[in-house]
Amino acid sequence: MANSVPNSLEALLSRQSIDSLQAPAPQGEILEAILKSGLCAPDHGRIRPWRWVTVSGEENCTSLGKKVAEALKRQALATDEKKTVPFGEAF
Repeated sequence: MANSVPNSLEALLSRQSIDSLQAPAPQGEILEAILKSGLCAPDHGRIRPWRWVTVSGEENCTSLGKKVAEALKRQALATDEKKTVPFGEAF
C-alpha cells in the first residue's frame, strides 16, 4: 500500500486530457478499477448512488452519439420556444 500512494499521486499529477478517445478501451479488471475509483469522486450534491454505463463498439457509440445530439437539439428548440413566448402567455 505504501508504494501505491506515491504512484497514485504521480498518476493524478501527470494526467492529461485528450481530444478524442482511441482503441483499445480499458477492459476487465482495469475498467473495474477505473469505475471503482470514480466512486471516490466528490459528491457535493449527494446524488449517489452512481450509475455507470459502458458503451463499446463503433456502431453502438455512433448510435448513442446521434441520440444525444437529437436530444440536445430538442432541448435547444424547447428553450428557444420558451424565449419567444409573449410575456403574458408565459404565466
